[in-house]
Amino acid sequence: MQLGSRWQVGDAPHPGVPELLHETIARIEAEREGAASGASWTLTWLEGRARVELIDSAATVLADVGVTADGRVTERAVDGAPSPSDTAGDDDDEDDDDWLLG
Repeated sequence: MQLGSRWQVGDAPHPGVPELLHETIARIEAEREGAASGASWTLTWLEGRARVELIDSAATVLADVGVTADGRVTERAVDGAPSPSDTAGDDDDEDDDDWLLG
């Protein structure tokens, strides 16, 4: 099992981040200078491969970078989409079980 980590924009990537991703992380930070104020990177592992997300202080995912099974770096600019893990306050489950009443 590999544990994830988090580090602030502008800091060196966490030691667990593969060197392969460092250049892409630096480029994204440079492109978003100012816009990523207060943002942080989150390292997670999916099927044994590193994945990092740039998340701003409002829990909005700004970028998503990963490594494919064949070792290529993938990048997805997200530009304002809410983080999938950020559902607090957005989940109105008042009627989620209405189907049980029918």
